[in-house]
Amino acid sequence: MDRQGDEMSTSQDTVRAYHERSKHQLRRYAAGPETLDWDAQPDPFRRWAGSPLTTLPLVAASIRTTWSELHGDVAPRGISRETIGALFELSFGLTAWKQLGPDRWALRANPSSGNLHPTEAYLLAAQVSDLEDGLYHYAPKEHALELRTPLVASIPNSAPQLWIGLSSISWREAWKYGERAFRYCQLDTGHALGALRYAAATLGWQARVVTNISHTELAALLGLDRKMDFGTAEAEEPEVLIQVGPHLPQPLVVPRGWTNTDRWQGRANRLDAHPMYRWPVIDEVAVATRDAGGASQADGTPGPARSAPVTEKADRPAAELILQRRSAQHFEPAAAMSLDAFLRIVESLLPGPGLPWDTMPSVPLVHAVIYAHRVDGLAPGAYVLPRSASGADLLSGALTAGRAWEAVSQVPPGVPLQRLAAPSRLAETLRTLSCHQAIARDACFAVSLVAEVDTAFSGSPSGYRQLFRECGLIGQVLYLSAEAEGYRGTGIGCYFDDAVHEFLGLGRPAPAGALPLHGRHAVVRHEDLARATVCRPQPNHRTPGRARTMIDSARRFHRVTAQDAPAWLAAHADALLLDARDAREHALGHLPGSVRLDGRNHEALLLGEPKARPVFIYCYHGNASRTYAQMFADFGFHDVADLIGGWEAWKQQGTAMTPAQAVGAHGNTPLMQAAWRGDMPAVESLLAQGASLNDTNGDGNNALWLACVSNNPELVTRLVEAGVPIDHQNLTGATCLMYAASSGKPEIVRKLLQLGANPHLLTQDDYSALDMAASIECLQLLRATTRATA
Repeated sequence: MDRQGDEMSTSQDTVRAYHERSKHQLRRYAAGPETLDWDAQPDPFRRWAGSPLTTLPLVAASIRTTWSELHGDVAPRGISRETIGALFELSFGLTAWKQLGPDRWALRANPSSGNLHPTEAYLLAAQVSDLEDGLYHYAPKEHALELRTPLVASIPNSAPQLWIGLSSISWREAWKYGERAFRYCQLDTGHALGALRYAAATLGWQARVVTNISHTELAALLGLDRKMDFGTAEAEEPEVLIQVGPHLPQPLVVPRGWTNTDRWQGRANRLDAHPMYRWPVIDEVAVATRDAGGASQADGTPGPARSAPVTEKADRPAAELILQRRSAQHFEPAAAMSLDAFLRIVESLLPGPGLPWDTMPSVPLVHAVIYAHRVDGLAPGAYVLPRSASGADLLSGALTAGRAWEAVSQVPPGVPLQRLAAPSRLAETLRTLSCHQAIARDACFAVSLVAEVDTAFSGSPSGYRQLFRECGLIGQVLYLSAEAEGYRGTGIGCYFDDAVHEFLGLGRPAPAGALPLHGRHAVVRHEDLARATVCRPQPNHRTPGRARTMIDSARRFHRVTAQDAPAWLAAHADALLLDARDAREHALGHLPGSVRLDGRNHEALLLGEPKARPVFIYCYHGNASRTYAQMFADFGFHDVADLIGGWEAWKQQGTAMTPAQAVGAHGNTPLMQAAWRGDMPAVESLLAQGASLNDTNGDGNNALWLACVSNNPELVTRLVEAGVPIDHQNLTGATCLMYAASSGKPEIVRKLLQLGANPHLLTQDDYSALDMAASIECLQLLRATTRATA
């Protein structure tokens, strides 16, 4: 084998090893952060300090192209700063700000794993009358373009020309998802491609990926190889270049050498000043999958053309559907879908020469397995949707359930939907396989995506990226098709890879052709509960107005004065204390044992805490706490109170916090922070100062949990002897013993068992520490103790 072949083989080995290690397993999750501090989340907005800013108009609301027209011939608009503004607004722009108490966050037109948005967009514009020729970075918060460099003086072709370059900042995803982040960055690139293609279609434009450009060339074109412009800021990984416009040339133009290398301007901002983890495997797989740029410009045009869909909202402006798209957070668990709507959504997933599959016109390598739960007129069960003839052959041979495939009589001609053997308890099984997430069970239907890995790898390891991008593109089609039918889609990025393989009959190891799972989605009838304010972004960056947040209800809550609060708290010793202020104020002082309440943990608290447990909520001045108290009352909590006058009134009563009681980010007390660092002298000092032993942080974990994270058996012993509860269960019902077992920490498991930890406790999903053991040694320790104490 020649040198090039050796390098390709090594890269493929790297990619396969990465995919294997980044799988979630029933007994362990892929490597990721062991705790999260939401108040230290990376900055969601990249900016280039020193780059001139050109504001774009917000004009998407004026685009009246309907959803049905989007799939036909739309009269193309000219290229101008106004239409460029519409393109970015409908693809990468902010669609809403949400606010819950002191927390405020943005939603965007392009979907993203965890709303973390690793994808950055760049514009290369030439010959646009009201915009200087140059390479720009799109700043979504400002809805503006930052000029990174002008173009060289002589640009061929006098007609306006546009390209969009996409890059990924892997740390945005790795901060939360650890080593699995590279998968999600590629999925997000696919979502972004879909979002861009739909946005272009509203203007009558096309959008095509430029395939014959290498990773090195793209990095140079976008200025992402300029380390001096990043400094200590997080690097960006070049992903794809897309040519956009009314009438694209054939072949597409590759703008090599167009950027002015002598006039770069701007310096990238640092997104996370204090990253706690390093995941070098992400860089390894990124390098192994970089494209050498040898692909031809047109790789094929799959499938026949199809007529425009006739949906429930076919006559609605497409821009409205795009801007209202959200990931489903609250939904009707018993809602059903009509068969016609289901079949239209299914048909939309099939490739064709038009929107949006012409963005990447290659032969499809990703196929769908659809789990129908509640579709009127369709038997509940699993269905397979091959998206190519070769895929149908491979699936029928690989899926052991394929022997029981049955044709579905209700489907329209040309839709190859087949019914698999119906497994028993399908809905509950899917919930378990989807990391115990109820939405996989309660959705109208859910989707798994499987891929032809060997075929993708036959040319280059860069095919690994392409598979995820195809999954993301399918996801965007699914989401918008669901919106057009009056439903809502959401991704389920957490699933147990090998367990799903076995469930589908793929077995382990996978058979020839290798069909690992790459993504899961659910479609639900959503509920718009007014738990947070939602509003469209305003021009000139005006602060959005607040919307109504209280839910009409006959349930009531108590309002307690600062004078009466001590007596109420004494009479409700087991109350859940919730602090609705920001992290800084919480750190300066709070009620001992209180948990910060924000937009990220309120759902877990509402759904996870016993309704009989008393709840006491306070904020700054007693205003926001009333909204939160009504929310908990609406959700069935029997005894809810809020503090009149808030923390300011409480302070006037003369109550102060000691240094040992002051709490920092995410509700971590000094004792927790010292335990996390494994700092025994600091722990001894804090215990001597009277540090509270029962405090929990925003995840419901106590100081003993953080000592287990530090992997310090001596510290675990000291805290248990001091009185920190050894069997405390956090918001999900997990104990320290469960955490240590699932993290493969046998010395901590051994110590906790010696100190009397209960191995029989169960999480909310009925899993014990034994079920979670991630190593043979942990399994043996727990098995022996469980048998002895049964």
